[in-house]
Amino acid sequence: MLQLELRCLLPRFTISRAIASHRSYFVNARPTPRRTVRVDNVHDDYDVTTIIQTIHASPVEKVVAERDHLLVQFFGNYMAEQCIQNYNGPPHLSLKLDEAPSLPLHAATVAAIGYLNLSRSLKIENLPLNFNIIENDCWKRIFEDKSVENSRIHHSSTRSSAELYMIDIQGAVNMVKLIKGLATTETSFKGTRVSYTGGAIKYIFPAWYKEECKVHPRTILVPVTPETYRPLRSSIMEFERTHPTLLNANVNRQQNTMLLRFATHDSAQFFGRVLQSRSDELGLKLPFTYNNHSDLVSDNVITAVALGARRTIILTIPVERLVEQSRYHLLFRQFGSISYVSKRVSEGLPGASIRVQFEDIRSALKAVYLLSLRESRNDMQGFLQGSTVSFLGALHLQPIEID
Repeated sequence: MLQLELRCLLPRFTISRAIASHRSYFVNARPTPRRTVRVDNVHDDYDVTTIIQTIHASPVEKVVAERDHLLVQFFGNYMAEQCIQNYNGPPHLSLKLDEAPSLPLHAATVAAIGYLNLSRSLKIENLPLNFNIIENDCWKRIFEDKSVENSRIHHSSTRSSAELYMIDIQGAVNMVKLIKGLATTETSFKGTRVSYTGGAIKYIFPAWYKEECKVHPRTILVPVTPETYRPLRSSIMEFERTHPTLLNANVNRQQNTMLLRFATHDSAQFFGRVLQSRSDELGLKLPFTYNNHSDLVSDNVITAVALGARRTIILTIPVERLVEQSRYHLLFRQFGSISYVSKRVSEGLPGASIRVQFEDIRSALKAVYLLSLRESRNDMQGFLQGSTVSFLGALHLQPIEID
């Protein structure tokens, strides 16, 4: 079976030594969720928007305004910690991690961040040319929402558009639902489209990612032959056990090449050294070239990876619901190109696991997100019923339950 071809062919210590200097990628499997920052010493009648801007909080899942303090819930522990560490605003504000543990982040939320490009900034397109925000009752209804930070209207020669900036992403998600509802019921919103935009909002990135990474090349092209396929695959598997930064491993069967796309220039360089080391030990040529093209990776995909998204997803499914492995391959290839599907059954345990690795992490994000939607899984309900879905290794995430 294909998964047998992916086994490591060399002693584990070789790669382990190579990755020793890159432990900043590694995160404990089950960190305690402490992702909420408490802001104390706020003034009476404080302005939530001003404080969010002051502490440079983005992306934020939810903001809760209390009488004498503000709770800012981030998506990950690292975001909350960096927000506190990097704060250099007015000294009267006090920032600390909230003592109450946060709820585990849901795998569907992580998938939505990367797949939908969730953001607290929205764009409404195709509004009427004569759209008047002062007189329009629907717009007044929108602005009654306290999670709206500000808005802008743009007029062209034929149509108008609007930008909305929300305080948090939960508010943005709710606003998208509201606007889509207005598009079906209100004349002035007929034919409108609403989407998430990055805007000029500065993100809190993981320590291993720097914004300047966006302009550095980070792809490797590797010729694939029958002799080099297994060593290449095993090197990729070893790399991904400790590095979350391989975003794509696209196979071109016509040209017999594999294009590897990484989140950072450093990780691409490091994997190149791993391949060179493997090549030297095997006495086998594993030629590769760095692609000088700087390929854009969205901030949202980087954020999703930092929160636990991977190219491989895992289903835990009741043994009695298992079907042929080929059926899982047929099911999941609707989301994107697949590297492999494996099925594991342990004797005496009620559940089995199905692992699906996609060539592109965006396919994995799409699969997890759509599997979280009841209306998207009607045709697969039968043999997925009773299973859970998440990203491989993301034990800190709340898995999706398919009932």
